[in-house]
Amino acid sequence: MEHKIFCIGVNKTGTSSLHEAFKLLGLHSIHNVYKVNALIEAAIQSSQKLLYHLEDYEAFSDHPFFRYYQDLDLQYPGSKFILNTRDSKRWVESRIKHDQRWHEKNPDKPPRVTDEQKLLRYKESVEAGIRTYFRDRPDDFMEFDVEAGDGWTKLCSFLQMSTPDQSFPHANVAPLRLAGRADRL
Repeated sequence: MEHKIFCIGVNKTGTSSLHEAFKLLGLHSIHNVYKVNALIEAAIQSSQKLLYHLEDYEAFSDHPFFRYYQDLDLQYPGSKFILNTRDSKRWVESRIKHDQRWHEKNPDKPPRVTDEQKLLRYKESVEAGIRTYFRDRPDDFMEFDVEAGDGWTKLCSFLQMSTPDQSFPHANVAPLRLAGRADRL
């Protein structure tokens, strides 16, 4: 596939669900932060295109792609960019819980950011920059909110692909307590 598909939202915004959706669509998709970071860094160090070591993949989700959307747009013209997003308050709560689980598994590493306002400003800043960059490019860019109900119809219309005859995947859903009730993210 000459053109690529990039999810460029921050983590905990449905990246795992989109990765699973891409696989169900028959796309060769990658969703592995640690492997991807190392391979992109190796490409940068050798002055290659960012996806030099990942050219076999067609779809990319999760960190670090939101950091490189401008370079990816220039290096892979005609690609599709999806700003996966979700309600900011629920994202902050999910992100903090995610980072707490990460720190429990990695107690020798310093805790990640847990300041709610700082996280909120970070997410909103990333999303604002992406929206500004892709303004007036509806053929190349769309926003997608799995939690709000976006699914196959919106995704497949944007990608110009047939809609699968199965439910849209909801992957990496963790229980979360909000306002005294159990919710699923």
